[in-house]
Amino acid sequence: MPEFTAHTLDTAPQASRQILKNTEKPLGFIPNLYGAIAESPTLLEAYQVLTALFHKTAFTETKRQLVQRRIASINDKPVNA
Repeated sequence: MPEFTAHTLDTAPQASRQILKNTEKPLGFIPNLYGAIAESPTLLEAYQVLTALFHKTAFTETKRQLVQRRIASINDKPVNA
């Protein structure tokens, strides 16, 4: 599996930096996924839009967190699992 660079505000492409700043402000950190996909400003922007749309669904906050945790647990498994 390829290695991805988890970008910071200093290493990210210029076009990704504002999104990373906006993400870091309320959280206090830049999530690893955001840092990794910051390599592609377009992908980072698309993920941010998708996340905003997910928050507009009828799911409660608890259900959204459960969905996100389940996805994270699936993604944490080896590819051959």
